Amino acid sequence: MTDKAILRRYMLSADWHLRYKNPGKRTDFFYGTQKMKVRWLLRLYEELQCDALLVSGDIFDSSSSPYLCIGDYIRMFLSKKKIKFITIFGQHDLRYHSLKSKKNTPLWSFLSALSSTTIDDSPYLDEDVSIGIYGSSWSQQIPVSGPEAFSILLIHTMVTKEGPLWLGQKPNSYTESGKLLKKGSNFNVIVSGDNHQSFHLEKNGRLLVNPGSIVRKTTTEKDYKPRVGILTIFEDHSYDFSWRYIPIQSSNIVFAEVDSTDEQQEFTFNPELTHFVESLKSHSMEKINFLKDLKASLEFMDDEETKLVITGIIDRIKQKQDKMGEL
Repeated sequence: MTDKAILRRYMLSADWHLRYKNPGKRTDFFYGTQKMKVRWLLRLYEELQCDALLVSGDIFDSSSSPYLCIGDYIRMFLSKKKIKFITIFGQHDLRYHSLKSKKNTPLWSFLSALSSTTIDDSPYLDEDVSIGIYGSSWSQQIPVSGPEAFSILLIHTMVTKEGPLWLGQKPNSYTESGKLLKKGSNFNVIVSGDNHQSFHLEKNGRLLVNPGSIVRKTTTEKDYKPRVGILTIFEDHSYDFSWRYIPIQSSNIVFAEVDSTDEQQEFTFNPELTHFVESLKSHSMEKINFLKDLKASLEFMDDEETKLVITGIIDRIKQKQDKMGEL
């Protein structure tokens, strides 16, 4: 403990993935469970007298979240007058994972209702205490911090504590925490989102926090313990960091029984392709010509590698259709 005066206290979080439908293996009312988690965060925020809630993207699980879901969270936050919400866009917040769509998303509507915005275009500067909070949304470059005495970066990109998350993960699809600290060396604290596991790394007086998701969505996360970070900045611009664990029920209660084949299926996937397919599932299509709509949607996609995978699939389907037509 310290007797130094506190300048600011921030709650650090990421990857909420707010959604209405139950994930496949959850047996509880997942929508209600998520709302309870967020309410718990807001109560802790008030209890600790935090100055802002910093969330590193993927607030919503889909860019087509129903109005009911968006409205419920708007009402929840508006009932808490003193909550300052600072965030960036994750790929799940965006239509087709493209920043071109940011003003046509549930997150934009949510923030507009709170008279707020994201910090990926312009930082939040708390000039009275010389603290700057900067943002790098999905696929954006890391910005350069200003002259503030203490600077924080929110970033949505796959960061691992050390090495790949799974066997065969390509080196260009993630950044190790130590390397990101070095790359963003002009920031005192980096808060990363996209990796649903929680960890932090402190090196040379600087801190990287990956808060992880606030709720367990798949059976691969059944032993995971959701948490939020608490960052306290003192008058001399030193800091203190700690975790607060979010209350959870036993995995035996909230998850359906799984076997080894279920577990294997959840590990063997292309994450980028999976994200994209899930986003397609949530979009209604006016025309039945799926391949035409799929091709059109690729124009909004930023990940070139996944784009090539999907284009290859389309080409193979067309070849099969042509052969069927010749019979």
